[in-house]
Amino acid sequence: MSNTISIETAYNVEFEYSIANVWDRVLAFLIDWLIKIGYLSIVFMLIGTVLYEVIWIGILFILPWVFYSLMFEIFNQGQTPGKKAMQLRVVSLNGRNLETSQLVNRWLLRFLDFLIFSTGVAFLSAISTRKGQRLGDLAANTTVISLKEKEHISNVSKVKLPEGFIGKFPQCAQLKDEEIEFIKEVIRDKSDSSSKVQLALAEKLEDVLGIPKETKSKDYLKQIVYEYNYFQQLEEGLISPPPISSTPNTEEE
Repeated sequence: MSNTISIETAYNVEFEYSIANVWDRVLAFLIDWLIKIGYLSIVFMLIGTVLYEVIWIGILFILPWVFYSLMFEIFNQGQTPGKKAMQLRVVSLNGRNLETSQLVNRWLLRFLDFLIFSTGVAFLSAISTRKGQRLGDLAANTTVISLKEKEHISNVSKVKLPEGFIGKFPQCAQLKDEEIEFIKEVIRDKSDSSSKVQLALAEKLEDVLGIPKETKSKDYLKQIVYEYNYFQQLEEGLISPPPISSTPNTEEE
């Protein structure tokens, strides 16, 4: 099985990713299990007697354990704490952002992968399929990639923002580092066909992101790069959010 996979993005650009090593996935799984066992141990230690006496309270405290993987992958961009520790991420093979329905399908099949058939089926499926997919991944059209060899990309994608720049389009943060690098390459291109390529890419981004193109294609692409960097740096705490302006009430009473 090849240890890399090519995924075509919404912009018709292919990027190559490293498929997660099966042992890294096993370690990520074990880390998550240790966290869940620790959670249950604390719950039963603190309020174990109440859980046995009041069923609904028991169910309430068991729910985080049951939905642990699903909730983390939905709200943490395809990463549980175990995956984050091992630098792994669930990605969609259609090149778009993960959809909740994909993660739900993947999560539901965990009961076949890990419970009914034991972890052996998930392990064999992950090492035998070309894209490193267990049954849940096959059903959801997802796989797990390794971020270890891509660590440098985030730093490469960072650019210095213009003085006083404040982002207006947070949807740009949904783009991938590799896509921003591709946009920057198109901006730097000085070949005879560069203007046509810039126009085509700008129109594609306008359609996908819903950001109106009101300038030249090259300037529009630069704006997208700035917007992406602004919201990424804001999320990482590298820059401060803009102050909230308050409009004084000038109406006469």
